[in-house]
This record gives sequence, structure tokens and C-alpha cells, in this order.
Amino acid sequence: MRVRLHDLATVAFISSRDSNRTAYLRSRCIRQVGLLNSHPFHLVNFVLEDHVDSWRHIIRNARDDIYDNEKKTGLGAKWNRYEETESDEKLEQREYTGLLRDLQAINWDLRRMLLDLRFAAALWPVFGHMLQKLEGLRHDMGVGPLKPGVKAALEDQFDFNQSVSMATKEAMEELVDRAQAQISVTYSLIAQRDSERNIEIARLTAKDSKTTIQIAKLTAKDSQIMKTITVLTLTFLPSTMLASLWDAGIFTLDADKSWRIYVGTTCALTITVFALWYLYLWVSRTRSPVTIGDEEKQTNTEKGE
Repeated sequence: MRVRLHDLATVAFISSRDSNRTAYLRSRCIRQVGLLNSHPFHLVNFVLEDHVDSWRHIIRNARDDIYDNEKKTGLGAKWNRYEETESDEKLEQREYTGLLRDLQAINWDLRRMLLDLRFAAALWPVFGHMLQKLEGLRHDMGVGPLKPGVKAALEDQFDFNQSVSMATKEAMEELVDRAQAQISVTYSLIAQRDSERNIEIARLTAKDSKTTIQIAKLTAKDSQIMKTITVLTLTFLPSTMLASLWDAGIFTLDADKSWRIYVGTTCALTITVFALWYLYLWVSRTRSPVTIGDEEKQTNTEKGE
């Protein structure tokens, strides 16, 4: 914008990525050419008012989206309609991952627009200062001041637009805070759902552990019974075998010596059987695979040496 001081003739260049916005500003300048003739700074009002109006439209849509998300996470007023479903179904139906992605996108867009709004709200005092400076330069050139009504109308419009911009900025800040709160709540809900799953897994693991311990106890009991049966078998098997041989009449012995030989042979054979059994157990333990604990002990011993 270039303004000639003595008659306020103005040349302004307006560009926009949106052709509709450019067309709207052009049509408004034609419609309200009387305001532009009174002072060219009304063009600044036209531009910023259009931006603020578009931001307010975006805020309305964003507020609806955030309100819908608040209902899903339980912070809205209509949470009761979700209480009719089961808790597990609510977690699946809510799709918290997609909800979190949407909230992050909304939050990013709102923060980007909030920067523009803060900049726009800070411009109005600058325009008021520029108006005073322009009047001072015209006074130095000997040009008469603006009509009181024209200057007052322009300043009032600046003040009004500044108030609207500040209110819009505060509304945007509120939505940013609500979106951030929703993100925090969604993270908490995801963590709560994962925690519930972990608790369920831990409960099932503890149940399996108890079952394993019970099986181990039963196995140990069966092993003890088998050992008892083995000892009894090894104790009475030699005597039973020798008794069968004695009854078969294979050996011809005197009656006085027969029982002594039977008892001595039975004791010797029983001791031999137990010795062979003990030797077998010792060889089996020696050749068994080394456990992890034994490997660690062996490693620590080698390091100590």
C-alpha cells in the first residue's frame, strides 16, 4: 500500500492463494468505496476482517470435532450412552489409536492458526500508531486534519476488530488446550487398556505357574513312590530268586548248611545289587548335561583362578 499524503490517494497491491478471497475483497472495495474514499486504512479492516471471519468458521468446525472426541473419551456431556456397552467392547469400538492421530492433526492445525491469530491481534495497535503518524506527517505538510467523524469511525473500527481478534484468539487457545487435554486422556486410556491386558496376562501366567508347581509336586511324589518300589524290589528279588533255585533242587546241600549258605548268598547278592544300582546312579549323574547354574559356577571358578 502506497499513500499520497496531501490527498490520501492510494495504490494497494493485494494477492492471495485463494482466488475467491481476492474476488471477495475486490467486490467489497467496490461496494464500500465511500469508506475507502474517506480513508484508505479501511482496506486494512477489510483484509483482516475477512481473515478473522474465516478463522471463526474454522473454530466452529474444530469445536464440533473436539466435542465429538470428548464424548468418545468420556469427557463430554453424552458419555452415558457409552455406559450401556461392555467395557471390553468400548475399548475396541473407540479405536484409540485412530482417535489419537485425529487429535494430533487437529492440535497441529489449531496451533498453526493460533500463531496467525496472535500476529493479527498484535497488528491493530500498530495500525493505530500508523494512523497517528500519518496525521502528524500531514500536519507537517500543512494539510488539514481528518474530519472528526472519519477519524473516530476508523479508530472505533480498529478497536472493534482488535476486540474480535482477541476473542477469536482466546477461543483458539481454549480449543488448543482442550485438544491437548484430549491427547493426554487418550494416552492415559491407551496405557490403562495395556495395563489391564498386562494384568490379565500376569494372572494367567500366575495360574499356569501354580499348575506347573502342582504338576511338579505330583511328579516328585510319583518319583518317591517309584524309588520306594525299586528299593523293595531290589531288597526282596535276590532272596526270592535264590528261594526258587533252592526249591528247584538244582543244588544238593546238607540241611544244616543249606540255610546258612542261603542267608549268606542272599545278603551278598543283595549288597551286590544295591552296589550296582548305586554305581549306575553315580555314572548317570556324572554324564548328565551341565545345567546353567553349574556353567556359571564353573565360569566364576575359572575367573577366580
